[in-house]
Amino acid sequence: MAAQVAGEAAEVSYPGSDVDIGVLPAPGQHLTAAERADLTVALEDLLELGQVDMVILPEAPPFLALDIVRGELLYTTDPVTEAEYQLYVLRQVADLAPFERRRRWMLLTRKANQMGPSTIQAKIVLDRIMWVRRMLDGIRALPRDSLADFTADPRNPAAAESYLRRGLEALLDLGRHILAKGLNCPVTEYREVARELGKAGVLGPEETALLARMAGYRNHLVNFYHEVSVEELYEISTQGLADVERVLEALERWLRAHPELLDQAL
Repeated sequence: MAAQVAGEAAEVSYPGSDVDIGVLPAPGQHLTAAERADLTVALEDLLELGQVDMVILPEAPPFLALDIVRGELLYTTDPVTEAEYQLYVLRQVADLAPFERRRRWMLLTRKANQMGPSTIQAKIVLDRIMWVRRMLDGIRALPRDSLADFTADPRNPAAAESYLRRGLEALLDLGRHILAKGLNCPVTEYREVARELGKAGVLGPEETALLARMAGYRNHLVNFYHEVSVEELYEISTQGLADVERVLEALERWLRAHPELLDQAL
């Protein structure tokens, strides 16, 4: 379970003020109306606030949830679940509202500069690393000796596309988690992940450019799937996997060089 105060309220709250506080119940837990009322009163008393507008995060619209998860974390019993939920909200907003990218980016940047960093969760890091490697192994297990072998069964290109998309999403989510929890720079758009990792020195110029192209191609796979050819999937499956590994290894090196930003050693 976790409780988090909305971004703007984290800056201006004072005794007697009104704020929005998001609550993330434990998995499978459902708060009754009486429990919600009791929790609201308890939060008002504990934080000395005039009125708490409590938001149950899994029930909240994506943009309201975003406003809350970018705010100040007040309490959590499970940092990994809280961090996973933050990633979920960031991904949901990215997919649903690309047209709000610039406005959201400006708000997130301004708020993030006034807040201290949290902790990178080693469990999430290891999970995303292993997920990327499993997806790459899945592609390598496909018949890739020739384009004819690759296309002999139409399930091969379909599998390659799925493995590739999920591997890229896991890689970008890893970068997004580093930014959100280690560098206090939460971003919603995949295309922003590479740029901010490069600006922060997490990735070098070449790896930054590679990851930016990967983010663009992931969006191409999702939004222009009907334009993806078997030839380009074959080319990536035979020539492009090393680029994914290069970026992944660069992120791993940076994490190993900054153990103070993780909740435990990798």
